[in-house]
Amino acid sequence: MTYTRRAIFQVLFIAVAAGYVAQAAVDGTPEQALLDIVTTSKPEVVEDHLPVVTVDAIRHLAAPDRQAAEKAILIGEKLREQGLQPRSVDDGSALVEFWRKGAEGDSLEMSVKIAREIVSGGDALLELSVDGAHHGSQKVLAWMRLEEGEWRISELQRGDYYDGIVLDTPAFAEQFRRSQEKDAEGPALATLHTINTALVTYAAIFPDIGFPSDLAALTSSEEGGDPTPERAGILSADFAAQPYVSAGYVFVYQLLAGGQGGSYSIVARPAAPEPSGAARFYTDESCVIRSTGEDRDPTADDDPVEQP
Repeated sequence: MTYTRRAIFQVLFIAVAAGYVAQAAVDGTPEQALLDIVTTSKPEVVEDHLPVVTVDAIRHLAAPDRQAAEKAILIGEKLREQGLQPRSVDDGSALVEFWRKGAEGDSLEMSVKIAREIVSGGDALLELSVDGAHHGSQKVLAWMRLEEGEWRISELQRGDYYDGIVLDTPAFAEQFRRSQEKDAEGPALATLHTINTALVTYAAIFPDIGFPSDLAALTSSEEGGDPTPERAGILSADFAAQPYVSAGYVFVYQLLAGGQGGSYSIVARPAAPEPSGAARFYTDESCVIRSTGEDRDPTADDDPVEQP
């Protein structure tokens, strides 16, 4: 199984805490804080071990967004749902091992050791040495800080400083704002990417024409056959609808200039009345997607959508 870097960080996070179960962690230590996080099913317990600024930002989210944030911070629940179970190691060769149950027997996924631990006043740093069956060997650093009588995780950082998760900033909570709307907007963004790619492909196949007069030219004919300027066979027949409606959005394509060096625009609006702040999208031959939360058509002057 191949893990994304973020998933690896989450696994390492639970691994540190689970490893200290075997060492009988003491109340009021960084180790106990980690243990609390991975053994609880209550988001308020996890919040006790997140930076105060982050907790405050989460509690000021709208109810649906706060629920999304609370689900995300229950790391232990998420990993257990994925079938990863920690096991203590009696011989001391590792703090913890992670095993996955399978039809042909259990398989070892990862082992974790504490290479170094530094505690200085109200700050702590844990350096983890991680050996995984699928992602090799690496180090991960976990920073913690004592705030309001609790040890709180401020950052997880891979040892080569390539990637990390910063928790002590309101931006961590901001990623959950408008969570339901973002779930709906994701497919709309994917559709815009698909149409942009198809238009660029069409212009490359038919350079004298450039961009087509409508999206129907990108689709296949019912009879099939070789691509033609009228039916290039790049997209499915669904895109021939005028306007094209998909994933709760209406997509309106307009050819602005044909031939080589031509131009076009696409505007995507919610198909049904949406709450204030629902995104409207705009893109053109630059393939940059822009958006606005205002109740108007977006334009080329709006801000680009941040890419994941």
